[in-house]
Amino acid sequence: MMLHKVRRMLTRQLIMIINATRAHMAEFGIVAPVGRAVVDRLLAIIDDETDIPSGIPR
Repeated sequence: MMLHKVRRMLTRQLIMIINATRAHMAEFGIVAPVGRAVVDRLLAIIDDETDIPSGIPR
């Protein structure tokens, strides 16, 4: 029973992190669809320094 609760909590936290990342990226004009599958693409965009819009401090 405890493992189920821990798994559920970790899943909720993961979803919260994904949604927060999507929200922060949307502030910079980078919009991604909902879901876990797009996390890798968002992280690649974040890592790529050539995609940083001008006016954002580095």
